[in-house]
Amino acid sequence: MSATARSLIAARVAALTALPLVDENTAARPFRKQAWLTLALEPDRAEGGVRWAGEGGSARLTLYHPLGEGPDGAEALAQTLSDGLSVRRLSDDGAALVTGATQAEPAHAEGPFWVLPLTLPYHVIRGR
Repeated sequence: MSATARSLIAARVAALTALPLVDENTAARPFRKQAWLTLALEPDRAEGGVRWAGEGGSARLTLYHPLGEGPDGAEALAQTLSDGLSVRRLSDDGAALVTGATQAEPAHAEGPFWVLPLTLPYHVIRGR
């Protein structure tokens, strides 16, 4: 189920911004002067029946924005992501994902980037 949730959220992120979405488990990162995102799922419950399976949890989307560009651009992009992901129904063939309200943490400097973490509650259901 996590793969389905990740796919649906990643597709929505791609529709909102052209920033690269980098796998958190990969050592490869974009250039220092390029903004980028990571997406990590934290499932905390699984459910299901004979004909369906579901999962709920939180998606952690982290925006890395170059320090030299200041925090305003990073905060504006984080707001765009939050607006585009909060309280949505996303679907594909056989799966539906519903999101809750996005919660943003304050921006902080980390190396050459402003880092803005967003937490998005989700619930996904797919037929078996």
